[in-house]
Amino acid sequence: MATVTDRLPNVVAVDCPGSDVENISVDLKENFGNEQFNANKSMLPILFEGSANTWWNPRFASNSVENQLQRCLLPQTLCRFRLALLYIAVSCLLWCIFFAVVRDTNWIPFFTGTLVLLFIVLGILTFSYKKVCERIILHLSITVILILIFADLLSYAYVEPALSAVGTFIGSVEILILLYTFIILPLYVCFTIGVLYSVTFEVLSALTTDMQNPMYVISRILIHVAIHVIGIHIYLMAQVRKRSTFRRVCQSVHLRRNLEVEKQLKRCMIHSLMPPKVAEEIMKLHDHDRDREVSDDDDTGEATRRRRSSVGPEHGRMTFRNFHMSKMENVSILFADIVGFTKMSSKKTAEHLVFLLSDLFGRFDKICVDCNCEKISTLGDCYYCVSGCPEPREDHAKCCVEMGLKMCVAIKQFDQDHKEEVNMRVGVHTGTVLCGLVGTCRFKFDVWSHDVTLANMMESEGKAGMVHISDYTYNCVKDDYIVEEGDPVPDIRIKQLLTEFFDAKSQQFIVQHVSESERTIGTWFIIGHKSAEMDHLEGGQNGAMQPYGRDIANKSTEDGKQPEGGGSAPLKTNDLPNRTGHQETGTTTNEDAKVDEANLSAVGLMGKRETPTHENMDGDGDASGAAIAHLLGQKKQETDRELEEMISKQTEYCLYHPAINHWIVRFRSNKLERKYRKHYVESIGSHQCSCASPHISSLFDTIVSLIFFLLISFCCFISFGPGSPLVIVFVVSLVTLFFLLILNLLNIFKMKGDVNLIDRVRRLFSSWFPRHLFGGFLACLPTLAVYSTFLCGIFTSGESIADRFYCLLAISSLVHFCNFTLLSSWMKSCLAIAGGLVLLILLGIGFCRVTLDNFNSTTSSGMNETALFLSQNPPSHPLFCEIVIDTVLLLLLIFVLNREIEISYRVSYHGDIEAVRDHCQMQTEEKQADWLLHNIVPEHVAEHLKQNKKYSKTHKDIGVIFAKIVNFEDFYDESYQGGKEYLRVLNELMGDFEELFKKPEYHDIEKIKTIGSCLMAASGLNPRSASEDPNAHLCALMNFSYELLHKLEQFNKEIFNFDFEMAIGYNFGEVTAGVVGTTKLLYDIWGDTVNIASRMYSTGVHGRIQVTEDTATRLKDYFDFEHRGQVFVKGKGDMNVFLLAEK
Repeated sequence: MATVTDRLPNVVAVDCPGSDVENISVDLKENFGNEQFNANKSMLPILFEGSANTWWNPRFASNSVENQLQRCLLPQTLCRFRLALLYIAVSCLLWCIFFAVVRDTNWIPFFTGTLVLLFIVLGILTFSYKKVCERIILHLSITVILILIFADLLSYAYVEPALSAVGTFIGSVEILILLYTFIILPLYVCFTIGVLYSVTFEVLSALTTDMQNPMYVISRILIHVAIHVIGIHIYLMAQVRKRSTFRRVCQSVHLRRNLEVEKQLKRCMIHSLMPPKVAEEIMKLHDHDRDREVSDDDDTGEATRRRRSSVGPEHGRMTFRNFHMSKMENVSILFADIVGFTKMSSKKTAEHLVFLLSDLFGRFDKICVDCNCEKISTLGDCYYCVSGCPEPREDHAKCCVEMGLKMCVAIKQFDQDHKEEVNMRVGVHTGTVLCGLVGTCRFKFDVWSHDVTLANMMESEGKAGMVHISDYTYNCVKDDYIVEEGDPVPDIRIKQLLTEFFDAKSQQFIVQHVSESERTIGTWFIIGHKSAEMDHLEGGQNGAMQPYGRDIANKSTEDGKQPEGGGSAPLKTNDLPNRTGHQETGTTTNEDAKVDEANLSAVGLMGKRETPTHENMDGDGDASGAAIAHLLGQKKQETDRELEEMISKQTEYCLYHPAINHWIVRFRSNKLERKYRKHYVESIGSHQCSCASPHISSLFDTIVSLIFFLLISFCCFISFGPGSPLVIVFVVSLVTLFFLLILNLLNIFKMKGDVNLIDRVRRLFSSWFPRHLFGGFLACLPTLAVYSTFLCGIFTSGESIADRFYCLLAISSLVHFCNFTLLSSWMKSCLAIAGGLVLLILLGIGFCRVTLDNFNSTTSSGMNETALFLSQNPPSHPLFCEIVIDTVLLLLLIFVLNREIEISYRVSYHGDIEAVRDHCQMQTEEKQADWLLHNIVPEHVAEHLKQNKKYSKTHKDIGVIFAKIVNFEDFYDESYQGGKEYLRVLNELMGDFEELFKKPEYHDIEKIKTIGSCLMAASGLNPRSASEDPNAHLCALMNFSYELLHKLEQFNKEIFNFDFEMAIGYNFGEVTAGVVGTTKLLYDIWGDTVNIASRMYSTGVHGRIQVTEDTATRLKDYFDFEHRGQVFVKGKGDMNVFLLAEK
């Protein structure tokens, strides 16, 4: 089989003039996540594929794609906005309760203000469900965040606020996190508002609170910087994953549309080759063989080795190639020949001739479908089909007769349309056939049997403009048609006795057949229908049919003899299985059989698979072009109307209905969950350049963690001094973070090679559970650094605000648990809760308390409200309740944020899996379609058809051969399994011949077709492989012909000891190559060169290669020829011919 290269279109563009989606371009070249760093650009990773590379405002480079994203993600945006409003409302409610219960200084203004804010937020939350909110969501987000900032800064209007510095600072942290995560604004807007807010907050705090110590001011500023760093990181990762997921959605949509095109193209190819049932089995075998394909070429003994089995006791058993052949009875066969084709073709250019054939055969194809027949093939100017095969039907004979009658009418209409003078001669016979495939490449579904040959005889012995039927067909339709008797024809279905005798001359046993006495079959001509009104077949055309009789036959421009120059298949004599099929409608149901001709246009589909938008044909009357234009017009409207809806539905499926259990945040499918847990390790060394890739995302997590830890640690150093525990934690943490940083760099830039110790360590720490254990420890580092400074001496040193700043720093460090976005949200949230509980426990048990009286004697009176760590009853202290609320609200925000982060990452991964699955499925369909396509037309012709929609070309100096097993008919016998096993031998023989096409030295040789036991091939048809030596391909074809003889000789020795003989005819010259048909493609070559090549084998010598005088002259410098003399060639008279000398 010819291998098919994997192809993926670089750009998929869809025009949607009805919306903003004017040009949704999705780059698919990166093969779904295996993008390489571009050496010509910056080594910095891009945010995501298709991004504008604006870190301050992550967006797609295409405005139309960005607008489509915003529309598709609007429900998610509104949901996150409502979630933020709900969180703010819960916070306001808790603070209202706190103010009402504690009733500290100035509690009434704070209670009132918080209550007003609660009602404002609830009002905005209610308004967010209005339709108008969708248009002003951005303005509404800015309004909400400005209201929050104003409300928070308003607390500094009071000299003695109802909240301590801890509460106001933690509130600012929560506002900043909401700003970067849930309030959807562009990053530069978030950053600008956040920085202005932080500066204003710290200035007011330094001016109005007691935290005016420069160390505390610097520390608070550093904490703000840390919050901004982690907020920006979370924002960027959220936007990256959101757009990466949407991009995967777009890829999936386009891939699924392409997949439909590939499936439709494959169905069309199957319709041209074989029935779908046969095709399904063939595809499975083809995929299996392709997976096992080896790189080395087959030598001359490879085919023999496949047939021999040396395993087990059956050491002499023969193993054959896959063979698909079925015996079917009650099948009617129709042959139809164009009378006057030689005269018509002699006056036409190649392009015009191909156009006329395509138009005429396209009409016949339509009639074939209407009459419930199965087209088999066209051989030059001959068209043949069957009914009752591959699916049996009771009215098979009537279907074929109606097909023949309508063909006679159609060709008259063709004459009127094109001002031609041609007619049809139709023959129909009913009997038994073998249907299936022979060969391994450029094969077709075909029928074989003596009854097929009889149907051919019905046509050749018929009259122009009339349908000639046999006795067997007549017995099936005699009640429906008026007939007149014709001349009887010989019944070739005589039984033959297979005998073996010893040939003294050759000193070996010879197998031959002994035939019984000859018989004849009666024939009839259809005159018309017996009923005045024709009973139409199911699925046939409406309208009355005019009688068919001599009036049509008398209008024929030529007699009933077979024309000569019709095409590449003049083998219409008694060559038993002399018609290997090329075309077959391949339908199994009546509904499938009546698929719209335009939707089955293979040429149109091939163009559509390459580009989704096309220009209409110029309307030159080409039937194929009309079908394409119809298909494209229909699909274009569907694209404009449905593309946006398809993307929206797929986005909704991925984002709003993911395959995730939202309670435990894991995939519902255990298999998918296992794959998700392994994907981090499996993606090591993929050299991904997008921030959406797991290892680059992990690298940024590590860098952010390092920055956050250094800032928190610096705050601890300058505020509480470099104690021994802090130094130990700091050193260990730095070593661990740098180790993780190196590990991430190694994962990204993994060098190929043998597995070593470093690789084992890398994979160990990258697997699911070790990575979570290690990552959980890293997430705790800032909090551990803060708790490592916990010394009771800090709170008894007389510093009035040390405990408040310590609580502020400890609670702020919990924000770090939002980092490491690839880790489990439950683990991070549980660790954050544990970190918060440690602080509350330390506060609640009064770990460092002394008697309150002693404490008051050594400190100022203002110390009483803040000396929480030294209080005898901490839970009753107002600051304790405030810190509890601060901690609970922050932990709630961390929990919700971690959950959203993990869900978004899992959704992004699921989108990748869906896109990869669609991509693989599309590639499989594309490979199968290409494989089928290349069994119909050569690869270079298929590429041409994608661009030009039709193909016809005149070639000069083309080599053509016909190689026929001349005595296969003597070998063939239907008395044993209807001849099936004999065709199996033919399949093996053709398979051995076709192995030669795979050899590199014969790359310029194309198999055109097999016609029964005759192989036709040509060289020099592919202009891309043209050599500097114009005789190179002619010499290759001659060597190929010689190897065919050698293959046959080897076959004779190794199988059954049959003495098959081959005659080969060789000629070169000008030919016309083209593709004809609309719903069914057929690649063929025509011309006088082809006809003479066929005469060279039919008049040749068994076991020799016969060539024309021109061929011998052209190749005399390369081969030795011996002059045979003159032979009579039909249509040419006496010709000088030569035989290739022995090598």
